[in-house]
Amino acid sequence: MAQIDFREFHRDIDMLTENILVDTAEAMIRYIESSDVIPVDTHNLKDSAGVGVYRSGTLKKFVMPRKAEEPRIINWVAIWGEDMIDHVLNTGMSNYGNGDHIVLFTAMPYAEEVDSSGRNSGFFTDMLSTEFELILDEIVKLYGRKS
Repeated sequence: MAQIDFREFHRDIDMLTENILVDTAEAMIRYIESSDVIPVDTHNLKDSAGVGVYRSGTLKKFVMPRKAEEPRIINWVAIWGEDMIDHVLNTGMSNYGNGDHIVLFTAMPYAEEVDSSGRNSGFFTDMLSTEFELILDEIVKLYGRKS
């Protein structure tokens, strides 16, 4: 009986999985970048939003292009959103060391407060999470079509 070598099949599935994760992350960033769903004061909240693709502890990082021209001042400390997301994405490597993960982050210390109250209530937990799921579904459908 002939023995089947599944190594190439496994490589193909692995590459397909990574392509789906990366395409979804890139689409989510395009959505965040092109939309006004994130409130803008200094642009630091938007700059601190990002998507990390973790594969067995390896990070593929997607950071919003820097738009902020001034830092957000919190307790007399200048905080840049871009610096915050770099830190969080790198910290995530220890949290997502096994398996495949795609994670939507926002790293500014006041993001939770903005999300939980006021006129922008729920834009991270509801609006962006919902859009994230819709984008993932669309990407998976694209890969599921036969040529």
